[in-house]
Amino acid sequence: MAHIGDIGGTGRDRDWHRDGHGPARAGLSVSGRRLARVLIMAFGALAVAAAIQRLIPPAPPAPPAGPVVLPPYWATVSRPAPVFVVQGLPANAPVAYGARSHTAKAGEEDTIVLGAFAAGEHARLVLERPGPEPRRPAGFTIDMVRRAAEAGISIGRAGQPVPVETRFGIAEVAPMQLSQGTVVRGCSVFRLSAPDEILRIAGWLCAETPTDGPDPRLRCLIEALALAVPRGDAVLARLFAATERRRDPACRKARAG
Repeated sequence: MAHIGDIGGTGRDRDWHRDGHGPARAGLSVSGRRLARVLIMAFGALAVAAAIQRLIPPAPPAPPAGPVVLPPYWATVSRPAPVFVVQGLPANAPVAYGARSHTAKAGEEDTIVLGAFAAGEHARLVLERPGPEPRRPAGFTIDMVRRAAEAGISIGRAGQPVPVETRFGIAEVAPMQLSQGTVVRGCSVFRLSAPDEILRIAGWLCAETPTDGPDPRLRCLIEALALAVPRGDAVLARLFAATERRRDPACRKARAG
């Protein structure tokens, strides 16, 4: 009796495969040949697909997503009514006034510009009445660089700020080099916050002849701030009334003279 391991091992079995009368001829079985044909057709189809893919031009890259456009943080007031004034100015002094309001109608910001940056005495005072809008605290120099950029001005050399007492509280004051186009000026730059941050004041004073340190007249400029409409804002009215007694008498005499 033949064993399973002997099948295909005898001459008789070889003859059985050679005579063609068995269920399969020598070599691959029917199922094997069928599998081979399937594989050949599959590889051929892949080769044709790859060739077609090489002939198709690649799709252009998708355009980059545009920046997210957010509403402006502050909106310019078209015809602002002055809330603040600088007392003691000559009647023909060049003064420009501007205002912005927060987009949430919370904070208000007023700007007083005296003279021109190009030449002569020049000052810029920004008075902010903060609302509940979020505020990111920043160091003195970073804050002043941002404020100068809003006016189209760059800051070059910057000195270390020193404290200067004013009627509204301690101001940080530092000499800085401001430039706009080809005009470069040495100015005294400052910022301060009134008690309870009812009012924030920042800006600079550029004298005709710059000084090495903070301009002593800057303090008198801040002292000269007053309300254009004293009863228009009760909170501001109380603040200015409370600070009135802290005015520097020397500044009053300088204005009178």
